[in-house]
Amino acid sequence: MKINRQQTYRCTLLMALGLLVGVLQVGCGHDDGLVPAFLHVEDVCIVPPANNAITLDTGFYLSDVRAVYVTARREGSRTVDTLGLFRLPFTAPVLIDGPVERITLSPAVPYSGQADMLPYYTFYNRITRDGITFVPEDTVNLGTLNTTYAVTQSDMLLWDPFEYTEMNICFDSVMQWRKQSADSARAGQGFALLHVDDTLSYTTSHIIYDFAHTDPSKLLYMEFDIRSTTELSICMESYEHSGSTLVEYGVVNVYPCAEWTHMYVNLGRTKSYYNNVSATFRLLFRALNVEGNGGDVMIDNLKILTTGNVL
Repeated sequence: MKINRQQTYRCTLLMALGLLVGVLQVGCGHDDGLVPAFLHVEDVCIVPPANNAITLDTGFYLSDVRAVYVTARREGSRTVDTLGLFRLPFTAPVLIDGPVERITLSPAVPYSGQADMLPYYTFYNRITRDGITFVPEDTVNLGTLNTTYAVTQSDMLLWDPFEYTEMNICFDSVMQWRKQSADSARAGQGFALLHVDDTLSYTTSHIIYDFAHTDPSKLLYMEFDIRSTTELSICMESYEHSGSTLVEYGVVNVYPCAEWTHMYVNLGRTKSYYNNVSATFRLLFRALNVEGNGGDVMIDNLKILTTGNVL
């Protein structure tokens, strides 16, 4: 009996599929006895450091940690197991049975504006818990955890709470300062207001300081709270390669926010576009009249941070 090439291929394929099914059945039928324990974290709050190394001003610690990276080092082990990145609050399965020397939680925040990338935010200290024991089917509940700004590795280039003692120290006169307005501040009694009229395409306000950031290896971030009825464009202005041409780059656009929202903006990425380390830069805030109805942008608790001597 002659067997053609097509039949040979078909038989080979069937044999391969049969072997694969057999392996999967053996693998699935094997019980390795792994029953997970669980780890629960409810929230992470930013609190003042014990030595009050930064500030106790109203609103400084109104931050929003949305997720944490979690690692664990088992007792007697030199290696660290990565358990994962988890959005808060979470209850996560952990395939560890027994004592753990240390669990580390690293606060993660959006990479820029409202993006979904969540890197570790080096300006917040990592949280550690020692001497934890996992038991299969049981939950280790860490509850609500606290962290602080990492004062040993953070340098603050600017901080403006927009309170009555410090009105308009940060922006030019286009940005208004409001106190005890009908729209309440995020914290305290004041906030900044940038209005764009319905007859204009946009309204722009500058931060009046020139910022120097001469070490590309150091991070550069801006934090602030925003509430708005129109779109906000944040831009950077600096001198290009030769130092003779002033160039504006867009950093991020923020869509309208009906409620106060805490934002993190990576300024270092845009600063690197200039390829001119020695050049200072300025920041522009531009309220856009996208819908043709004008609108308001409210800003509170603005911070500009860079890393210090230790990353």
